[in-house]
Amino acid sequence: MAQNNSGDGGAGGTASNAGGAGGNGGAASNGSATNGGATSTASNGSATAGSGATGAVGASGGQGGQGGTGEGGQGGNGVAGVGNGAIGGSGGDGGAGGMVSVTAGVFDMSNAISNSFTNGAGIVVSSQNSGMSSLVQQSVNVQANLNVGR
Repeated sequence: MAQNNSGDGGAGGTASNAGGAGGNGGAASNGSATNGGATSTASNGSATAGSGATGAVGASGGQGGQGGTGEGGQGGNGVAGVGNGAIGGSGGDGGAGGMVSVTAGVFDMSNAISNSFTNGAGIVVSSQNSGMSSLVQQSVNVQANLNVGR
């Protein structure tokens, strides 16, 4: 096997290529276009009239004309239509209510007894109850032994 460790390689060749002529274009045609039909339908909403105002009371007929000289004709009678009076409007809203203020007051539930049992002579009965809406029932019985006529 032969081996070459040094030396330059040969110069590369020149490559050239001429392009071929392009092909002919295909036939072109325009497609047909049509305008869409313009159709529009309009309808008015149903017309609902409000209640008309009622007519005023008609005037009474005029007095007949006075006859001329000679045979005068009788005057005609006036005829007038009779209408109804107008209907009144609705009433306004009521006023707003006022403000209410309430105070419960002060309740003292102390149960102190002071200066109640001093200088008492005889029978002393005392009762104390701090319950609300309570009833205290008391009774005092006295038995006296008397020596009469001895």
